[in-house]
Amino acid sequence: MTNTIVTIGRGLAGAHQAPMSAEAWSAFKALTRQEVERYAGPVVFAGEGEGIWEGTYEQGYTVIGTQYGGTHLVHALRTLARWYDQEAIALTNGSPEFILPD
Repeated sequence: MTNTIVTIGRGLAGAHQAPMSAEAWSAFKALTRQEVERYAGPVVFAGEGEGIWEGTYEQGYTVIGTQYGGTHLVHALRTLARWYDQEAIALTNGSPEFILPD
């Protein structure tokens, strides 16, 4: 089993800019989840937290899909990064390790 993990941030490209508007942030999260569902779904987790990018804390959003997203997902994320003025979107593909009790 391979999981795909995508994390986005609310900050805009460039140092010390204000975060994107609430409306843009909501749309960015929804589109990110949609693309993970499309190319790496089903989605098993989606949630917000706080992250750090180049020393600055910002709101973050993570989506986990249960399949390898491949080049189609990479292309979709590049498009979203351009649309939402992002320097980067984090993408991790890997296999989970299940830890069993002793």
